[in-house]
Amino acid sequence: MQKANFLLLLLVGVAPCAMAQSFSSGSTGADGALSCSLVADACPCPAVQLPASGILNYTTVNVGPSCYLSFSPNVTNTPVTMLATGAVTIAGRVWVGYPTSSYLTAPGPGGFYGGAPGQNGVGPGGGITGKTDGTQNGKWVGPLGLVPIIGGSGGAGFSIPGGGGGGAIVIASSTSITVTGSIDASGGAFSNAGYGANGAIRLVSNSISRSREVRASRRRPVSTAY
Repeated sequence: MQKANFLLLLLVGVAPCAMAQSFSSGSTGADGALSCSLVADACPCPAVQLPASGILNYTTVNVGPSCYLSFSPNVTNTPVTMLATGAVTIAGRVWVGYPTSSYLTAPGPGGFYGGAPGQNGVGPGGGITGKTDGTQNGKWVGPLGLVPIIGGSGGAGFSIPGGGGGGAIVIASSTSITVTGSIDASGGAFSNAGYGANGAIRLVSNSISRSREVRASRRRPVSTAY
């Protein structure tokens, strides 16, 4: 069985130039700069605790090579919204998938739980228990514009729980986003239960550059210059 890929929406304002320069992420900068790098001996990055709103207000974001950035969910398990007044550089890995340190039935931030044994998966596209035609797997169900953004639905449980859905993240920068590493919103997967659906990623900036492939079932760049 093969899991559905997560959605990726890239919004790039490059023409006309005045429009590109006018975009603001809305970050207050209250959380300061987020930086983890091998040079600073700060890898792996400590998991970032999401506030109740799910909104992080940074000045700049730098995830160095070989570094791994994850997030601790808040009580309502909202998606991650990472705003920056300056540049966002991701040379390592940003993870909003299922919690790798816990049972795979849990979701990423903004995702939905896998079903208990014999129960359907949670979420608008939750997997259906007792099925073997693919409908046991969770599906991503949400607006294609990713506004509001939503994570993946959980897989159905059989004799064991279903996989949790991948989370969802918005990354917005008033200047630029550069990805030479990866951003991952994978859902959990068990061999004998429904898979959790992968989540969603939305990048918004005046300039977006990436050199690594990001899995996506759909790509909707606004500008042909992307």
